[in-house]
Amino acid sequence: MSPINFKNNKDVYNGAVAKANEHTDRRYNSTQTIIYAVLIVVILVFIQIIIDSFRFSSVTYKEYESRIEERSVLLNENKDLLNEIKSNQDKIIDRLEKQTKGSH
Repeated sequence: MSPINFKNNKDVYNGAVAKANEHTDRRYNSTQTIIYAVLIVVILVFIQIIIDSFRFSSVTYKEYESRIEERSVLLNENKDLLNEIKSNQDKIIDRLEKQTKGSH
Protein backbone atom coordinates (compact mmCIF):
# COMPACT_ATOMS: atom_id res chain seq x y z
CA MET A 1 0.00 0.00 0.00
CA SER A 2 1.11 3.45 -0.80
CA PRO A 3 0.98 6.08 1.83
CA ILE A 4 -1.79 8.64 1.60
CA ASN A 5 -0.50 11.98 0.53
CA PHE A 6 -2.56 14.46 2.51
CA LYS A 7 -1.08 17.34 0.60
CA ASN A 8 -2.60 16.09 -2.66
CA ASN A 9 -5.92 15.37 -0.94
CA LYS A 10 -5.95 18.89 0.45
CA ASP A 11 -5.40 20.29 -3.03
CA VAL A 12 -8.25 18.17 -4.39
CA TYR A 13 -10.50 19.31 -1.56
CA ASN A 14 -9.56 22.98 -2.10
CA GLY A 15 -10.18 22.63 -5.83
CA ALA A 16 -13.59 21.07 -5.24
CA VAL A 17 -14.48 23.78 -2.75
CA ALA A 18 -13.34 26.47 -5.16
CA LYS A 19 -15.49 24.99 -7.95
CA ALA A 20 -18.45 24.71 -5.58
CA ASN A 21 -17.95 28.32 -4.50
CA GLU A 22 -17.73 29.43 -8.11
CA HIS A 23 -20.91 27.56 -8.98
CA THR A 24 -22.68 29.01 -5.94
CA ASP A 25 -21.51 32.52 -6.85
CA ARG A 26 -22.85 32.15 -10.41
CA ARG A 27 -26.20 30.89 -9.12
CA TYR A 28 -26.32 33.69 -6.55
CA ASN A 29 -25.51 36.32 -9.18
CA SER A 30 -28.14 35.00 -11.59
CA THR A 31 -30.72 34.86 -8.78
CA GLN A 32 -29.77 38.35 -7.71
CA THR A 33 -30.16 39.57 -11.31
CA ILE A 34 -33.62 38.03 -11.51
CA ILE A 35 -34.62 39.63 -8.22
CA TYR A 36 -33.40 43.03 -9.43
CA ALA A 37 -35.31 42.63 -12.70
CA VAL A 38 -38.51 41.71 -10.86
CA LEU A 39 -38.03 44.62 -8.48
CA ILE A 40 -37.57 47.05 -11.37
CA VAL A 41 -40.71 45.71 -13.07
CA VAL A 42 -42.71 46.08 -9.85
CA ILE A 43 -41.49 49.67 -9.42
CA LEU A 44 -42.39 50.51 -13.03
CA VAL A 45 -45.85 49.00 -12.64
CA PHE A 46 -46.37 50.98 -9.43
CA ILE A 47 -45.32 54.21 -11.17
CA GLN A 48 -47.69 53.43 -14.07
CA ILE A 49 -50.55 52.83 -11.62
CA ILE A 50 -49.89 56.20 -9.98
CA ILE A 51 -49.79 57.98 -13.35
CA ASP A 52 -53.01 56.27 -14.45
CA SER A 53 -54.71 57.21 -11.19
CA PHE A 54 -53.83 60.87 -11.79
CA ARG A 55 -55.26 60.65 -15.29
CA PHE A 56 -58.41 58.96 -14.03
CA SER A 57 -58.76 61.52 -11.24
CA SER A 58 -58.35 64.33 -13.72
CA VAL A 59 -60.99 62.92 -16.08
CA THR A 60 -63.32 62.18 -13.20
CA TYR A 61 -62.91 65.69 -11.84
CA LYS A 62 -63.62 67.21 -15.26
CA GLU A 63 -66.81 65.16 -15.53
CA TYR A 64 -67.78 66.13 -11.99
CA GLU A 65 -67.11 69.80 -12.72
CA SER A 66 -69.19 69.74 -15.92
CA ARG A 67 -72.07 68.06 -14.10
CA ILE A 68 -71.92 70.68 -11.37
CA GLU A 69 -72.04 73.42 -14.00
CA GLU A 70 -75.04 71.75 -15.68
CA ARG A 71 -76.83 71.44 -12.35
CA SER A 72 -76.07 75.05 -11.53
CA VAL A 73 -77.53 76.17 -14.86
CA LEU A 74 -80.61 74.00 -14.32
CA LEU A 75 -81.02 75.33 -10.80
CA ASN A 76 -80.90 78.93 -12.04
CA GLU A 77 -83.39 78.15 -14.82
CA ASN A 78 -85.70 76.49 -12.30
CA LYS A 79 -85.47 79.52 -10.00
CA ASP A 80 -86.32 81.84 -12.91
CA LEU A 81 -89.26 79.63 -13.88
CA LEU A 82 -90.46 79.49 -10.27
CA ASN A 83 -90.33 83.30 -10.04
CA GLU A 84 -92.27 83.54 -13.31
CA ILE A 85 -94.89 81.10 -12.00
CA LYS A 86 -95.21 83.11 -8.78
CA SER A 87 -95.58 86.31 -10.79
CA ASN A 88 -98.28 84.72 -12.97
CA GLN A 89 -100.09 83.42 -9.89
CA ASP A 90 -100.01 86.89 -8.37
CA LYS A 91 -101.48 88.33 -11.59
CA ILE A 92 -104.22 85.68 -11.63
CA ILE A 93 -105.04 86.33 -7.98
CA ASP A 94 -105.21 90.10 -8.65
CA ARG A 95 -107.59 89.55 -11.60
CA LEU A 96 -109.77 87.22 -9.57
CA GLU A 97 -109.92 89.76 -6.73
CA LYS A 98 -110.88 92.51 -9.19
CA GLN A 99 -113.59 90.30 -10.68
CA THR A 100 -115.02 89.38 -7.30
CA LYS A 101 -115.01 93.04 -6.15
CA GLY A 102 -116.68 94.15 -9.38
CA SER A 103 -119.43 91.53 -9.14
CA HIS A 104 -120.43 92.48 -5.57
